[in-house]
Amino acid sequence: MDSLELTFIIDYAKKEKYDRLLNYGFAMFRTHLILNDRIKQLKSICNHQFKNEFQQLKVRRPHIYYRIEATIHENDSNSDSAHYYYLEAEKAFGYANFYNGSKDYEVAHFNLRFGEFLYRQAHYDLALSYLKKALKYYQSVEEIARSRLISQKLEHIYHINNRFDSAYFYASLERIYNQELLEAVKRDELTRLELEHEVDKKESQTQNEIDKRKAQFTYFVSGFIVTLFFVVLILGQYRNTKKQKQISDDLLLNILPSETATELKRKGKTTAKRFENATVLFSDIKGFTTIAEMLEPEELVSELDVYFRSYDEIIEKHGLEKIKTIGDAYLAVGGVPEENSATAINVINAAIDILRVTEKLKQERVAQNRTYFEVRIGCNTGPLVAGVVGSKKFQYDIWGDTVNVAARLEQHGEPGKINISSTTNDAISESFTTIYRGKVSAKNKGEIEMYFLEIDV
Repeated sequence: MDSLELTFIIDYAKKEKYDRLLNYGFAMFRTHLILNDRIKQLKSICNHQFKNEFQQLKVRRPHIYYRIEATIHENDSNSDSAHYYYLEAEKAFGYANFYNGSKDYEVAHFNLRFGEFLYRQAHYDLALSYLKKALKYYQSVEEIARSRLISQKLEHIYHINNRFDSAYFYASLERIYNQELLEAVKRDELTRLELEHEVDKKESQTQNEIDKRKAQFTYFVSGFIVTLFFVVLILGQYRNTKKQKQISDDLLLNILPSETATELKRKGKTTAKRFENATVLFSDIKGFTTIAEMLEPEELVSELDVYFRSYDEIIEKHGLEKIKTIGDAYLAVGGVPEENSATAINVINAAIDILRVTEKLKQERVAQNRTYFEVRIGCNTGPLVAGVVGSKKFQYDIWGDTVNVAARLEQHGEPGKINISSTTNDAISESFTTIYRGKVSAKNKGEIEMYFLEIDV
């Protein structure tokens, strides 16, 4: 329903003096404008077209009146005024009820909006209280999407305040909600189809009712308006379902390759696929166990996050597929999930960039007298199998002797160097210079021909 239709309904309610319909129509109009970020139009109708109705709202439901004023003033970049009106809205609820943990939806919604406002203004300590109360309510009613968004903000607040234990808690909570949204994809799709059927059925019922009441014009108009509102509610549920489905799809694509995610949604499962010419990149940190003993757990996780985020950007830049991290190890692959999506040369270029960014981070930390990491990298080219493991928490993974040899190459490498196999050397020999190391005995693999890449980091 657009603004013109809503205006018609409100004008009709005014003319016929249908107060309940008028109040409901005005509420829908306000909500429509806020959800579509049309705050300038909201300000205009509150000050002109529906000025009387807006002023009556100040008497009937002052907490909503002040919250609307806060939204308008924030949109006008009047943060101080917006803050004042949020506080007035808080007063309007009544302090006793408000601070005794009321489970009322409107109180929870206010906590969310005020908390988001304080978050945008970087008043993080104040934002924490309101966002936590809002989260408690939405968890109680199992509203997953909003619980996930609040957890995301709480994780960020604790992270920037160096409270990594709390940040980790809310990051874990966010991952749980992400998983629940993923598992809801199929249910949401079924709900969407049922809602479409319900809309078609209600529209048919509406038409039959109109045919029976053509002689009674007034009754026809009243019945049409009532049915119209019912259809709007159904469509609103459908749009919300569609929005949650989009969130779930985005999360699925963040975890799995596009082709695999599409297959999983269509069939409910995936089939492992063999790739004949993939190149595996395996890296880990020299002396990680010793370093872990020297650092606090929060500091260790924070440092790993800095390094691995940099590696993620490099992997994406060169068209590789990140598989996973295991403690201090980082695993990626080229040539998967499409045969020629990234060649061995792309993988070697990514490995060189990883060494360079690691060296840059090392120099920064040496200057600050801080602990730094050094990495070993092993690369191997050959056949492997890739697919999804698990039925609840999906994980895209790779298997095969090619992966195992890459791990052995990394183990027998040296910090700041890229150790490659003969198959990878053959694939890149025209583009890079390598140094033959001979045959090196590797655990459970016998002797493996190894080469160091000759580069200047």
